[in-house]
Amino acid sequence: MHVFSSNGWDTGDELTCLRNLIQRNNYELDIVILIYNLNDIADIVPEWQDNLKRIYGGAEPGFIVKYSYLFNTLYYWRKAARDPDVSKYYQFVQRAYLGPLWEEQKKRLINIRNTVETRQGRLLVVTFPFIHLLGGIYPYASI
Repeated sequence: MHVFSSNGWDTGDELTCLRNLIQRNNYELDIVILIYNLNDIADIVPEWQDNLKRIYGGAEPGFIVKYSYLFNTLYYWRKAARDPDVSKYYQFVQRAYLGPLWEEQKKRLINIRNTVETRQGRLLVVTFPFIHLLGGIYPYASI
């Protein structure tokens, strides 16, 4: 079993990694498990790339924020509360699934499946919900 992943990867990154493994290394596939997070569509949303540059651009947080999970979490919670692009992140993700971007995302997911199957592999998908919103009526169930 090999794990190929990186924190923050979206579907485009996963597809590129899969293709590179096959083309460069003649990688054989058996069972491929895709861990799909609802925000894996973000890399094809044009305005999100601009938002990322703005959110993470500028001065880097200090040493303690960079190397302390607690202070890092508190720093970004505070930043999220003050930045509408961050505080409305989940609504942003939900909107991405309502239009032509979802059609493009479906094609990319089908491409992953087809790539795996052409190498005699089997694709399994585990979809992770936005966990902090579970309970009662889950607003992202349609995704």
